Amino acid sequence: MVEVLRRAEERRRRALDVIETLGLFERWSRYGSPVIVGSVRLGLVVALDIDMEIYTDAPRIEHGFGVTSQLAVLSGVWKIYFSNELDARACTNERAREHQGLYWQIRYRDQIGDVWKVDNWLMAWDHPHAHWAEEFADAMQKALTDQTRRTILEIKEALLSADVEPRARAGIDIYRAVLEGGVRRPSEFTQWIAEHQKQRATHWRPSA
Repeated sequence: MVEVLRRAEERRRRALDVIETLGLFERWSRYGSPVIVGSVRLGLVVALDIDMEIYTDAPRIEHGFGVTSQLAVLSGVWKIYFSNELDARACTNERAREHQGLYWQIRYRDQIGDVWKVDNWLMAWDHPHAHWAEEFADAMQKALTDQTRRTILEIKEALLSADVEPRARAGIDIYRAVLEGGVRRPSEFTQWIAEHQKQRATHWRPSA
């Protein structure tokens, strides 16, 4: 296996271990239907981030704290943040405005000392963008080839290690640059994102 793919698969496996160790599916299933989205679902893990969405009839703060209060006492759980983003009109953060739900971020230190960021969005079934992340993942998996998967991972790793500006937004900028813009190297991505700052499509997805 190509080394960059091997590293991504190892991070994905570790992410799934974190999810299992914290019992996230079991805990959230008491209140809704949890799904894995983002880079873990796509197998494109570089940063130690896990994204989960939990769909429910009506997001309730007490349900989320019912889950996170149990998590807070577990070994390795370091920090937990909460944000009420149900009122989209009051959201100043673009990503929060898209989700319009209840958000909990968990910081978890695994057995080898690495800290994972676990994003949990509790959202209503009838949210305007409900299931968009799942549909995006399905479209990505159909569009990715071995070459574009390697390219995306190489760009992600290069940008993370260099900590350069401008930063990509949640990976979607890199995916679009590679699959739509034909970018094949980190230097090309830096130029591409600088030229497309005003064209960032929140709900972009690859063509069939």
